[in-house]
Amino acid sequence: GGVAETGRLIPFSPVKYFLEDMRSSDFNQEVRRHSLINLASYMERLPTVTPMMMREIPLWDIFCKRLKTHKIVLQDSRAMHSFLRIIISLLRSMAAQPSSLNARTIQSFAQSLSSVVEAALHNVYIPLGGLVKLASLWYQVFQQQSQRESEKFVRLYIAELRKALKVRSAGDTIRPDNFLSLIQVLLLEEDGYLGYVDSLTEERVYAPDLKNSYETHCLTVISNLQWDFVDVLQFISSHNLQRQWPVELIPQMKLSLAQLVALRVQHGRPPLGHLKRIINGGDVRAFIAASSKPTSATVAVRWQDYLTCLHALAWLMLGAMCHNAIDVAAGEMTGNISGQCRLFYSLDTHMEVHMKGVANLAAGALSILDSTGNESNAGFLYLTFMFTAIWTVYVELYEPNSTPYIVDFWQKFITQLTTLLIQARVEETYYKEIVHILNDWVVVRLKRIGLSCFTVLLPIWREVTKHVADPSSLTFPDLPPFSTPLPVDIWYRDAVKELVLIEGEWQLTDTGTAVAIL
Repeated sequence: GGVAETGRLIPFSPVKYFLEDMRSSDFNQEVRRHSLINLASYMERLPTVTPMMMREIPLWDIFCKRLKTHKIVLQDSRAMHSFLRIIISLLRSMAAQPSSLNARTIQSFAQSLSSVVEAALHNVYIPLGGLVKLASLWYQVFQQQSQRESEKFVRLYIAELRKALKVRSAGDTIRPDNFLSLIQVLLLEEDGYLGYVDSLTEERVYAPDLKNSYETHCLTVISNLQWDFVDVLQFISSHNLQRQWPVELIPQMKLSLAQLVALRVQHGRPPLGHLKRIINGGDVRAFIAASSKPTSATVAVRWQDYLTCLHALAWLMLGAMCHNAIDVAAGEMTGNISGQCRLFYSLDTHMEVHMKGVANLAAGALSILDSTGNESNAGFLYLTFMFTAIWTVYVELYEPNSTPYIVDFWQKFITQLTTLLIQARVEETYYKEIVHILNDWVVVRLKRIGLSCFTVLLPIWREVTKHVADPSSLTFPDLPPFSTPLPVDIWYRDAVKELVLIEGEWQLTDTGTAVAIL
């Protein structure tokens, strides 16, 4: 029950005494976890309209300043959770009794509070609900006074997330679990729910009611912030994140960001413009210019640049698959499906143009074989073939009447592959290795998911086996029929782990040379 007022003691008095003790210069009592837990529980039982709470903003400012460097907040997740409960109770009371607040006092309090939250993001796990509630209530309280002040915590979340995308060494950024929580805050704006892969938990996590459970007025702010998401594209297409982040969490981090970008593109938001220029005509220069911001107007295009584009597109399609699988599952639970993500649908051009653009990108990536036959670069064919498998599954699942485009794509791709292999005069053992890569990373995987046009594509794939001295020695093995096709959510989860595995084994040096990481 709530805390009732008596004749001798008003409900807020114990809180005020606690805050005044913290203000005392001789206050040496150690604040323990249970102190914050008890204070949070008491605050949550106070009447929503508590005028004295509004008058003590300077005390709350000191409270935040004292806890900013306190180990209990920066080392104990439960204590930090209790701190957030306390602040949320304060903000709820402020929202319930709007009044004129001293600008200087509020500015000091806001700075102290944001400093605690910023430090905590780097040190302890902060529950997603606490992040959303804090930002939304702050927005409610200050939306009539200052737009920028009302957006303070949304801007803080985005700033910390963007800094994390550029971090170069472990320990210089927010915690990985908070990284994922901040992505989920942004996903709420896109009506998306974070999906977990095996690296975090075997259990799927859905939050279909999260957006309705909290006051999320602040989420409209996200749409208005200037952010082209190029740094996100760079992150998901990066080959070397093991130095900065736990290896087991990289698949989840990349998949979550890819899901966010795919939904933004679906809703016509940045980086839609970059994606259009890349796909519609295969303008790889657009991606290079956006990613590296070269000073020269002329950009030299290498096979590595085409591969980077394919890499980013592969992740975006996996992100769309992730949303669609979660969306269906959440819809079965709630009876409310927000809508499937169709990545290419928002490009406003005919499907044939998209297919031609993607085929050009894939052909450009294959030019790794042109005139060199450099076997040290063979590992990057794994990534190219992995992309073609992901692209084929995605297009068949989510682009209607797509079989003719899939067939045309594969005819062009196999023709380009065999032409380059012949021109490069690669050794027969290397040629056979490439055929085995095609079989293992494309043919088997597309057979396993039950691709409807598989029998049409098989003769096209077999064309690549006819250009060796003894074609009979190089054939795709007969694959046993699978009684039950692999569910798409299992397929894309496996694809995510395999894609990260490839990234972990191969990377590009600064000079553009492919190097194996053993």
